[in-house]
Amino acid sequence: MDLYRDGRQDYADESTSIGTTFLGQEPEPPLEEIATDAAFTLFVIDADEFEAVWRSALRSHRPQMSSDEVHG
Repeated sequence: MDLYRDGRQDYADESTSIGTTFLGQEPEPPLEEIATDAAFTLFVIDADEFEAVWRSALRSHRPQMSSDEVHG
């Protein structure tokens, strides 16, 4: 999952790749190495926070229903 300063939320899982986010073929470098790159800001979050952000990213990419579809 990637969260951007402009509010975008992209994610990837075993069947989906949204935006420029994808599952890598190689292991990621250690967090300490990633943290040295000024392009990234790392945050440690717990499982509940992760689930909330994951659900938000999923919702942000769902097709929006028109009011006619919602109200039948």
